[in-house]
Amino acid sequence: MTQTTSRQCLGDTKGDVLEEAPVFRPSEEEFSDTLKYIESIRLKAEPYGLCRIIPPPSWQPPCLIKEKSIWEYSKFVAEIQQFDRSPAQSEMGKEPGLEFTLKRFKKHADDFIQHYFFFKDVGHVNCKREELSVESIEGEYRKIVENPSGKLEVLYGDLDTATFGSGFPIASNTGESCNKYIRSSWNLNNAPKLPGSLLSFESDKNSSVSVPHLRIGMCFSSLYWITRLSPFVFKSKGVPVYRIIQYPREFVLVFPGAYHSTFDCGFNVAEAVTFAPLDWLPHGQNAVALYQSQGRKTSISFDKLLIGAAREAVKAQWELILLKKNTIDNLRWKGYCGKNGILTETLKSRVKQEGMRREYLCSTFQTKRKDKNFNSTSKRECSICYFDLHLSAVHCSCSSDRYLCLNHAKRLCSCTWTEKIFLYKYEINELNMLVEAVEGTLSAVHAWAREDLNLGLRHYTPKEKSFREDEGKKAHKLQDAVTSYGNGLSAVSSIKAEIKARIQQLQCLHERKSKEEMVSTPSLPRVTQDDTSLLLREVMPEDLSSSSSESDDTTDLDLDDGGKGCVLSTLSSRPSPSQPASEREVTLSQRRRPPKRKVTLSELLKDNSSEHGTAKHFKSTSEGLPMSHPASKKRKKK
Repeated sequence: MTQTTSRQCLGDTKGDVLEEAPVFRPSEEEFSDTLKYIESIRLKAEPYGLCRIIPPPSWQPPCLIKEKSIWEYSKFVAEIQQFDRSPAQSEMGKEPGLEFTLKRFKKHADDFIQHYFFFKDVGHVNCKREELSVESIEGEYRKIVENPSGKLEVLYGDLDTATFGSGFPIASNTGESCNKYIRSSWNLNNAPKLPGSLLSFESDKNSSVSVPHLRIGMCFSSLYWITRLSPFVFKSKGVPVYRIIQYPREFVLVFPGAYHSTFDCGFNVAEAVTFAPLDWLPHGQNAVALYQSQGRKTSISFDKLLIGAAREAVKAQWELILLKKNTIDNLRWKGYCGKNGILTETLKSRVKQEGMRREYLCSTFQTKRKDKNFNSTSKRECSICYFDLHLSAVHCSCSSDRYLCLNHAKRLCSCTWTEKIFLYKYEINELNMLVEAVEGTLSAVHAWAREDLNLGLRHYTPKEKSFREDEGKKAHKLQDAVTSYGNGLSAVSSIKAEIKARIQQLQCLHERKSKEEMVSTPSLPRVTQDDTSLLLREVMPEDLSSSSSESDDTTDLDLDDGGKGCVLSTLSSRPSPSQPASEREVTLSQRRRPPKRKVTLSELLKDNSSEHGTAKHFKSTSEGLPMSHPASKKRKKK
């Protein structure tokens, strides 16, 4: 039973007022992409810490909690909130309240307002119904918080939508008529996993972060910040405080770093969820450092989200370069990469920090790559400071369930340092390669996409079966890629090897389909202009020489005007000692782009023959004539 106390009449409660936070009204088109719209208003809204978003008039999603099966039959236990005790004391002595359905709780909330504001015979605030407004309720709430007297109790409920149900429609509980709202990015069940949201890389289905919560409230039920303080106390000390009134079907967006407090003006059901666009990364990194220093647990693995975002960004750059897939998602990732991108800067800072910590330990500990199931089911934490151990950890066989972060490695156990094991997910040079790939270095993008993401030309060939290697083989291949990606020619050779493999695959397909008898020297499969464009022009752009700074010779691949699949090769402008002086003198523009020499595709791939002894090489002219043809001999003489 809710208890109330006697209060004086409200009278004029306006007094000081708080400045309103900004309100936004997106158009139908703007409202269609949640993260894009939030990014567009961020600079205007973020200084206030929060804002209100009013959807277009067409936004009319059904409210599922009003369905009879939930409204009248789903039950929850309401908690008691007391105003004569601090929030901390209320938590310590908290006792569960009564069991309610939403229908019964609404009646209880309506009765409370009647008794508190309108009944003369009980000595409470005495008002006319037309005088009861949000402002008058806010004024009364301020008096209760600033000068608590007597005993006031209200009820509230904090419910997990995974068990109680969400107000938004989901596929399992609605028909086809709600498809628009089931798929909507403003449906809070979808918001955490939107493309471009960092929480899409949280694979733990039990994580409460990505599940919306329902807050059931009545008049004066509150959600507090630092403590129970009036906002006017903060305002008097120079702390900026802003006010928002949220109405049904509206959204309130709270930005990182902002403290917020709410109270209800009557029966209310509010649904809230956490999501993290990429511009949250610097805030998350600061929060992780703060939590570690205070020995507090984090609800998510920041490193897991960061590495997941970086891997997805490399995939996006690979698709942009290779397939020219200028999709909205790929372009969005590209905007956060590059030398000064938010994702690049955060990743670079984290890898630098990790490298400094490892440098102190790796020379004395045994080292071992983590098992793939190390933290697949739940987040592993340091036993001392609760720091997330996604990237690395220290372990000892004497304590099988105890893991520590690198900062507290010395406190693991009394065993000698040589008995302790340093566990890592990636080598530090692998992480450095990932940084360069996010920055956009072509050789690093190619190496990481091929060895970590298993992206190669063969994966984009129709009807060809792709495969995934086991974690052990992937680790070895990734390490091999790390040692070679920095050399531009290694990247060139690697790409040419993939081109060769692709052609050999086309040849095999051609031979299987052919009904002719096998010959000792099969002809090179016909390569169209589109094929060569995919295999060469898009994989090896003209500016590849910029990523091969360690070599003087570069390779520039292009298509011949005739579209015969011919490869054009250029060499560096450095003259040959045997070259006549008159020929060595070239203009500046010629140095920048030397004349191109036509060579056949087999000549380009010939330098790889020593690596693949069983491979056969073919000779063919640009006209596709056999070697025995007279015209072929004439061309060869030329």
